[in-house]
Amino acid sequence: MVPGPAEVLRENLDAQLMQQLQDVCGKYGAETDPFIKNIYLKLITRLQRRLGLADEWKEQARRDQTLEKWKERYFAIKVEVDDLIRRTREEERLCWKTEGDGDVMLEMKREVAAKGERIEFLEVKLAAMERQEVKREMDILRQSLRKEEITNRLNSGIEDACSP
Repeated sequence: MVPGPAEVLRENLDAQLMQQLQDVCGKYGAETDPFIKNIYLKLITRLQRRLGLADEWKEQARRDQTLEKWKERYFAIKVEVDDLIRRTREEERLCWKTEGDGDVMLEMKREVAAKGERIEFLEVKLAAMERQEVKREMDILRQSLRKEEITNRLNSGIEDACSP
């Protein structure tokens, strides 16, 4: 049976739509921007609806999105693990014994303890200095108050002597 002009036209249209679909799918796979990727996804869905393939593409798109999420998670975990390994190696280097120096970690603990004692000593000294500063300020205020009282007494005595 020889196909009629309508069937030939439909086959040509389907072939063109399939070619457009393949082009758009290639662009979708290469695109990294989520906004542009979403535009391509909508275009692909329209083309597939015209070709009767919409359900297959939606399933493939869901699988692709799931795969992308798992890739992102994998890379995030990989970065964290690599960082943890790097930090562990750095800590191991600190824990090695050096020639004749003994355990580096013990020395560091002693240094921390000594610095803690020094900090406590300096805090006590600072508190004492602050108390002494307050005491000095109080003495200055008392002296100023005494001078003020003496000046007031003298002024009142002079006023009393000058008034008839």
